[in-house]
Amino acid sequence: MTAADRVQALAKEVETLIPPYFILGTLLVLIAVIFTFTKLPKIQNSSTKSASQSIFMH
Repeated sequence: MTAADRVQALAKEVETLIPPYFILGTLLVLIAVIFTFTKLPKIQNSSTKSASQSIFMH
């Protein structure tokens, strides 16, 4: 295998890796945008215990 053939083979392998990572990156960005514009409810503490009390104390 000559150097030119090796470079061509490596370039072909790299081209096969681009689409899956592009799709994965696009999905992650889409999820981030969805979470950015979604109004999430506020978490309210309905417990009347103070912060110094532990659930493990009897």
